[in-house]
Amino acid sequence: MDIALFLLMRLLTLLIRVADIYTWLLFVWVIMKMCISFGILNPYSGFISKVIRAFAGLFEPPLEKIRSVLPSFGGLDFSPLLLYFLLEMIQVGLFRVMLLIS
Repeated sequence: MDIALFLLMRLLTLLIRVADIYTWLLFVWVIMKMCISFGILNPYSGFISKVIRAFAGLFEPPLEKIRSVLPSFGGLDFSPLLLYFLLEMIQVGLFRVMLLIS
């Protein structure tokens, strides 16, 4: 295996891992939002508000784009679920590319 193919495989592996970590953080964000809405977490406490701002900066831009496309479902927000499916499709696509070039 030459060096270019090796570097491409490493890059694809890194992208798959980053997408996987982003997926897990999305899951944590959804759980945090649920805990805040049920009153379990106080969004005004110092540490929690910093974590919320960090997660909001990470997830709200793609979720807002998805929300602008999705129709309204009453009080239900399906944008995190759609983002999860998109991330999974990206991971599968990258993995298939890895299989094809190896």
